Amino acid sequence: MTEDKFETFGSILCSEKWDFDPIWGLTKWMTFNKDGTGKILCGQEVNLFIATEFDWKLQNPKLLDQVVDTSSRIRKNTNILLCEFDLDLTLTKRRIPKMGIDLRRARINEDVLKDEAFETKSYTVRLERGAFFSYWDNLDTSRSSYISRYELRLVFDKSPYPPRDEWKEPEGAVDALKFWEWKEFVARTLPEDEPAWWRSCIVC
Repeated sequence: MTEDKFETFGSILCSEKWDFDPIWGLTKWMTFNKDGTGKILCGQEVNLFIATEFDWKLQNPKLLDQVVDTSSRIRKNTNILLCEFDLDLTLTKRRIPKMGIDLRRARINEDVLKDEAFETKSYTVRLERGAFFSYWDNLDTSRSSYISRYELRLVFDKSPYPPRDEWKEPEGAVDALKFWEWKEFVARTLPEDEPAWWRSCIVC
């Protein structure tokens, strides 16, 4: 019998590390704090472009207390919408402290972004529950038998990373990676002992 499990939307949002690419995710994630701040990283392998704190607020703060049921077993190829919300997010020039590396001299954030990137932007975001590949893994489902799937997914209507025209020098790596197309973030790896279809079926 499945044990009842009820969580608030706010507790889910603020307790998880939301990864764009969990396997190579050292520089591709974001977190939300209950005090209205957060952290976001943007990079590829050893190249880091953004490592900053952000400020955020919901246009309807009461949603943070909305209770959602995360106890039910998810059926194959079924995604459950837990919550949809409108979010205001502002990148700051506050470099993330205690990263394990010295970022004081790193060429990141305001060194690579125009001032417009630090203006407040509004997003519509979906919190979904299902059995998700990360964005990158979903591009190559031939590996689906051994890559992880995730229970939770945040889907932004547009990327929280700045669009191309807000980068000072987008030519090269930034253009190749197209950070402004990164809109999906996953959390909560599904248990390894789940039935095989959790780890082998293709997301519809």
